[in-house]
Amino acid sequence: MGYQVVIIDDEPWTREVLRSLGAWERLGLKVVGEASDGESGLLLVRQLRPDIVLTDIKMPLMGGIELVEAVRRTDERTRVIMVSGYDDFAYVRSAMRMDVTDYLLKPVKAAELNAQLQKCVDQLNRTRQGPAAQDVSGFMDAPWMKGYMPLRASLQAQLTAGDATAAAATLSRIEGMAEPPPARALLIALYYDLVGMLERHVVAAGYLIGDVLAGGGIVFSGETTLADVLAHVRAQYAQALGNLQTRIREQRSLNIRQVEQYAQAHAAQGITLEQTARQFFITPAYLSKAFKTHAGVGFSEYVMGLRMQRAKELLETGAAPKELHAALGFSDQANFYKAFKRHFGITPGEMQKMMNAISKP
Repeated sequence: MGYQVVIIDDEPWTREVLRSLGAWERLGLKVVGEASDGESGLLLVRQLRPDIVLTDIKMPLMGGIELVEAVRRTDERTRVIMVSGYDDFAYVRSAMRMDVTDYLLKPVKAAELNAQLQKCVDQLNRTRQGPAAQDVSGFMDAPWMKGYMPLRASLQAQLTAGDATAAAATLSRIEGMAEPPPARALLIALYYDLVGMLERHVVAAGYLIGDVLAGGGIVFSGETTLADVLAHVRAQYAQALGNLQTRIREQRSLNIRQVEQYAQAHAAQGITLEQTARQFFITPAYLSKAFKTHAGVGFSEYVMGLRMQRAKELLETGAAPKELHAALGFSDQANFYKAFKRHFGITPGEMQKMMNAISKP
């Protein structure tokens, strides 16, 4: 399981730059929340309990130093990277006293950011005791919770049925019954409760969240309202349910012969099951099962057979065995030789000698 990251900065451009520069997938990280001021950021951190926080120092309502001081009163585990345009040693000294991982100056450079993210990951790996639980204190005690829970149950049933229209109507009913309007901390809790339910539905359906739900989450600020939250949630539900329906229709009409043709055309590139599944807008698990049912062999085995057949053809034309691995999408000669011998029982050189012996008069 990877680590979760929250970004807090009052400049939309800076948040966008951080999102674009971070090597999130490579480092096993995921940006799970954003805020545009210190107070909203602190509420977000308390709700999500992220592993890493990227925060500006100068922000409205609450600065980065004050935010980290508040976090450190209850949490020594979360790693913090501070970002600022202020080259002031006093800030650096204050930040380092609170066990901040590093202090980066704007404009942030990708190499510097990712080096510090890697440092955070290394620190977390040494101390990890499992993911922190989300803080839902006060959420279940909200005055409107009694009305919310039946609507939430309805929403769950509508997700299962794939009924985007009914889900949108239920979200509108939630907006209408939430009186008095939730405080900001409860808005954050409500958002992640609803989005979490959607993400669990996507995973249960056998898909990766990123395959059916594109775009970022809401950026919380002091001006964020219940209407803002539910509008964003409504859009996410509509997008995810629409994409799921499309994937299901495509699965039903999957033409395995087209998959075979695609594999034949790209086998020499070392095409994988995952790459092919993305090409046909289906999950790797579904493609694997459907292909084996149709072809009688696994997809990877089928592609390897194509590559080995092509290797044999190239040997017949006089190609040097040591040059074949690059032409067939293997990372190095040793891996190619190993795969070839596993498939044919002899090395490429031995096969070529046999071919040459047979072809001599």
